[in-house]
Amino acid sequence: MAEEENQTEDEAQALERLLEEDPEKEEGEAGEDGEGGKSKKKLMIIVAAAVLLIGGIAAFFLLGSEEPAPPSLEELAEPVKTPELSAEEKEAIREANAPKFYHLEPFFLPLMDKKKETGQFIHVKIHLQMSNVKLNEEIDLVLPLIRQTIYEILERKRPRDYRNPKKPIKDRLKSEIVTSANTLLVTGSGKINDVFFSEFIIR
Repeated sequence: MAEEENQTEDEAQALERLLEEDPEKEEGEAGEDGEGGKSKKKLMIIVAAAVLLIGGIAAFFLLGSEEPAPPSLEELAEPVKTPELSAEEKEAIREANAPKFYHLEPFFLPLMDKKKETGQFIHVKIHLQMSNVKLNEEIDLVLPLIRQTIYEILERKRPRDYRNPKKPIKDRLKSEIVTSANTLLVTGSGKINDVFFSEFIIR
């Protein structure tokens, strides 16, 4: 590229020399050669100008062609490499996606039938699935009310409710506990999505 610029400069200098030649010499040559000498002089000037112009255009295109070439089909077809996550980042993602539970202390109460004891007892361990971990603090604030509500739901059930195959008792209890517990959460920071039983024993 430097050689092309030098060549362009040499051509420009040659053109300047041609234009600055002694007028008397031109007249002498014109006297010897007549009109043919003047025509040759004009032709040389035109050719030199054309060469200079072509050199400038070529240099412009060569300088402008330094832009990076577009990616090839092979490069476009390569799969995008995702950055490798650190162990801490993987653990943070796992914890963020893991279900959030609030673990309640077990419930133990007698089964009643028409307000009379049946001699049977129910032992239940319940876990509330929260929509987000912040809900944990709100449940702490209303925990006595939630436990009392769940206790009343369990107390209303009769022995035959636990034996009804058409209406599984666990599904009914889940629905009632979720609905009742959510009515006690007032700040709107989240909700209880589901209920899980780790122990469900009738004796």
